Amino acid sequence: MMKMGMTKADLRCSRLPLAMTCPASTVDIGPRVEGAPQAADLGSATHSVIVNWIAHGWSDEIIDRAAARWRVDHDELYIACLWTWRAWQEVAEHFPEPKTEVYMEHETDGVRLTGTCDVLSSSMPYARVLDFKGGRLDLDFSEQLKGY
Repeated sequence: MMKMGMTKADLRCSRLPLAMTCPASTVDIGPRVEGAPQAADLGSATHSVIVNWIAHGWSDEIIDRAAARWRVDHDELYIACLWTWRAWQEVAEHFPEPKTEVYMEHETDGVRLTGTCDVLSSSMPYARVLDFKGGRLDLDFSEQLKGY
């Protein structure tokens, strides 16, 4: 959501795809209505495992802790992590010295844009950003990546 102050607005990169489709969605006018959390919790658990593996290496113990923390089925999480890890392995060579969970912030013309990308690799002359997505394949997240 975009939060309006006296002279500035805050907008998260993760909200940019919706904001580009419906600018009114950036105005905080009341509580957000969310769907059932189970699928989102599995995605969050998978995300926490994968960024940990990228930063520190593979460990089944990380899956055990994530399953307990997010209260998701261990076997389901393990399968989701295997698929996501396989996808990471296909692109990992393009991310030398990857940093995970990188917070970014930029302010211009009274708008502050913030976000946390899953993976950042910066080796001159390139910077590469990766944000893992699970679930819906019919959404375009290019605006979110541009925000980073």
